[in-house]
Amino acid sequence: MDAEEFVRYWQNKKDYDGTDAVGIGKNWTKVLPTSKVNQFFGVNAWDQIGKFYSPLWGGFDRTILRGWLNPDRHDYQKFIDEEKSAGKIDLYDKQGLIYPEFCAFADESGENGILGDGSHRYIDCNYLILNGKDMTKDIEKCRLDVICLPNIKEVLMPIDFQVLFN
Repeated sequence: MDAEEFVRYWQNKKDYDGTDAVGIGKNWTKVLPTSKVNQFFGVNAWDQIGKFYSPLWGGFDRTILRGWLNPDRHDYQKFIDEEKSAGKIDLYDKQGLIYPEFCAFADESGENGILGDGSHRYIDCNYLILNGKDMTKDIEKCRLDVICLPNIKEVLMPIDFQVLFN
């Protein structure tokens, strides 16, 4: 996958509720066609997803997604309760990881960035895993597309870049 394919695929992708899959602020026209795209699959994708930051969510501490997988976090249970109320935990419990594709926007290194699609799914499914659900087959289907942007500050807007690049 190259940068143009990444944009074509993710720009108009919709979630099951009809909203944009990539819910963070982005300026697609600023993506340079020379930007590199890294793809990860299966368990490797799942592990890589945890290394990216979540988008800016109101009222929650900012951390990489793997940092959310601690039931002792002061805002973890609040997040899970919200997801349960919205029916998302039950959805993934009954139907599995119905959307196994994820994307991230990273700096040129591909190491520092924000998950553009899938933060809730990642946390929700890990909650189920922590509570005994076997999601091995679901994780094997995962794909993570990471676009490595030399101009990430032009593409993502508005983002607190102090968190990502300090």
